[in-house]
Amino acid sequence: MKTDKNLTVHDVARVAGVSIKTVSRVLNNDPTVRDKNKEKVLSAVAVTGYRPDLNARRLRTGQSYLICLLYFDYVSNSYSSRLVSGAIEVCDDFGFDLMVRPVKDRKSLAEQVRNIAARSNPDGYILTPPMSDDKDVIAVIEEENKSVIKILPMELDDISCVNCDIVAGVREAVNHLLTLGHRRVAILNFFKVRGGLLRYQGYEEAHRQFGLPIDSTLQIDGPMESDEDYERAIRQMLSGEDRPTAFFTFNDYLATLVYKVASQMKLRIPYDLSVIGYDDDPSSKNLWPPLSTVHQPVVNLGRAAAGKLIQQQILKQTYNHSEDLKCRYIQRSSCGPLL
Repeated sequence: MKTDKNLTVHDVARVAGVSIKTVSRVLNNDPTVRDKNKEKVLSAVAVTGYRPDLNARRLRTGQSYLICLLYFDYVSNSYSSRLVSGAIEVCDDFGFDLMVRPVKDRKSLAEQVRNIAARSNPDGYILTPPMSDDKDVIAVIEEENKSVIKILPMELDDISCVNCDIVAGVREAVNHLLTLGHRRVAILNFFKVRGGLLRYQGYEEAHRQFGLPIDSTLQIDGPMESDEDYERAIRQMLSGEDRPTAFFTFNDYLATLVYKVASQMKLRIPYDLSVIGYDDDPSSKNLWPPLSTVHQPVVNLGRAAAGKLIQQQILKQTYNHSEDLKCRYIQRSSCGPLL
């Protein structure tokens, strides 16, 4: 047997007992290959230790076998790291690499994407909110004749988007607060992005089910420039005579700011103030008391985005969607009955 470095598809075909063409089809994830032959080839690859020559593969197909995931960088951004984790799993399955680009300068975003295309020539892009609604960025990608998958954009379609049921998860969470007797539930939200609009819809539907009007004085709108700005707004709301007895926040990080301000004001969670976050950040269960939150299937969103981009758009195969993209309320210890 040759050394790993010198192995070719001829060696894999000989060990597997199939044709070179069959080996090539398996390595290129052709879904029409019979399972029996696929197992033979994959077993031969494992036995021989064969690794495809990616440079030759790129020259032969004209593809980079690289996809780019873009996200906005901000403090405590575990959301994007979990998206990346899911996307990498799928890239590995299909022999692609993932280029991850955190973005801080929003003003020159389209130009940054143009530079990425010139330097690295990715086969496609995954855009995270709110970038998934940036028309200038999408225009650049289309100019480059590249594929794109948008996560939770304002306008949905079955081809270029992935989505999860935000409304149902938030409705369940706010329903829990209302069932506990809370009637003044504040919402700290981003009202100008699709995720924020859907969170508000869930918040609104829960109130409607209980026959309760929406009080606009219980709404805090983000994003803000700094944590101090959020804390100031939270403190002002909690200092009023008719203060809220519960908070629902756009994400778990903002819930930690509610915890901080409540502690400074000697308000005990959940006895004096109930709090629910959103995302089910891994750190949310380590707060005290552990934070009730809405679980968003972020890793699965990453898997679905990469799977749809690679399989459906780049490889032109049938995309077999099997990820669980439901949002669920996770009840922990940060909510209590109104006393």
